[in-house]
Amino acid sequence: MCRVSDAPVVVLMLPFPAQGHLTPLLHFSRLLALRRLPVVFLGSSAHNRQAKLRLQGWNLTSFPSISFHDLPLPPCPVPDPDPESAIKFPAHLQPIFDASDRLRDPLDQLLAPLSASSRRVVVVHDPLMSFAAELGTKYPNVEAFAFRCISAFSSLSFQLNQQRDPKPVRQGLHLVSPKGCFTKEFLEFVHRRHHGVRLTKGEIFNTFHGIEGEFTEKLSTLPQYKDRRVWGIGPIMPLQLEKRSDPKSKLFHWLDKQPDGSVLYVSFGSNSSLSSAQISELAAGLERSGQRFLWVLRAPDRGDIFKKGTDPEIRLPEGFEQRVSGTGLVVRGWVPQLEILSHGAVGGFLSHCGWNSCMESLSLGVPLATWPLHSDQPANAQLMTEVLKVGVVVSEWGAAEEVLPAEKIERSVRQLMVPTNESLDVRKRSAELREAARHAWARGGSSRTALDSFVDLITRP
Repeated sequence: MCRVSDAPVVVLMLPFPAQGHLTPLLHFSRLLALRRLPVVFLGSSAHNRQAKLRLQGWNLTSFPSISFHDLPLPPCPVPDPDPESAIKFPAHLQPIFDASDRLRDPLDQLLAPLSASSRRVVVVHDPLMSFAAELGTKYPNVEAFAFRCISAFSSLSFQLNQQRDPKPVRQGLHLVSPKGCFTKEFLEFVHRRHHGVRLTKGEIFNTFHGIEGEFTEKLSTLPQYKDRRVWGIGPIMPLQLEKRSDPKSKLFHWLDKQPDGSVLYVSFGSNSSLSSAQISELAAGLERSGQRFLWVLRAPDRGDIFKKGTDPEIRLPEGFEQRVSGTGLVVRGWVPQLEILSHGAVGGFLSHCGWNSCMESLSLGVPLATWPLHSDQPANAQLMTEVLKVGVVVSEWGAAEEVLPAEKIERSVRQLMVPTNESLDVRKRSAELREAARHAWARGGSSRTALDSFVDLITRP
């Protein structure tokens, strides 16, 4: 229920209904709650429950000023994910994306009484939920701000790619091609939704000056940002994590036995999947590398993660888990990634390069082995390897290979994990960015200053 009708300033958070968008806005809710602002997190009952269940790093019960309000969203059929599809974008979730249009009227019905009882209502919305900004124009004391769950670098890349004569994000870098990043249906959806973003008063990025100051500044110079602010407020998750969610689990029991910095964490996020042929090659590459690894092997999220169903079994090569026993562990199902990356045994992350994963890895000083699959991931991978130089390339975006061979995977894994001058340099830069993330939140730091600026704006008399 919404319990803030008498607050002078109330913040509404409206995320896009996908895991990679729920968590960042809930983390941002915490930052605003620390500034004594009441925050209402909005979504369907299933997505609100999902956001709370998968929260890591802090205790939600310690923040009574954060409440959840369920918006009615009728159930809709969602097809099974297709791991064999050439385009790896999670097309099976498109019905959920389309159904989010039905949240417009319930949001309007919430805005009306809140705007009548509060001095100001602030709506922080995902750009893919830009109808919130359109609805806000109906009320004189409602202000909308977009929270982008992607990097400033990838946002700039996407926008430059739309120009008639696109130039690179930085001199000397090739501009990453968006071909294959999305399905046609999703691009049409984005086109329908994005026209409302121009009505927002500014955009917030989960980033900080030490890694993307150059790119947030370049975004600010684009014509579409003429009357809008850009804030880099990150890392948004807490840098000092609370106690592990399940310290007795098999996963952490295994990690506790491994030497410091020796384990490669392998995960492709909540909404991505590899083909059966690619899984076999990945297994062979990990085994041949001789390196310790923790591999999270799971089917992508469906529209409602709480709905009972049977996920297809993901098969590994016969005898694989027995052969790697002692040096490798395969875990099936969702895992607390933030807690894993903060474990001292983890020394590398083979990742799809979703922005949440990149920011968590950067903030905790864990170097990356990049394997982008769709969406903003190819641009993020370029940022990690070519700009920040805190990772090595496993799979290059746009390569002709449909299935990456085990030999290349083995080579990249060893390149990151085996101590050499190159890998030690990567680890050193990763450690430096971990410290830069902490400095961003110190007194006078870029993120702390940016958050002060945003709070001052929305709480002005």
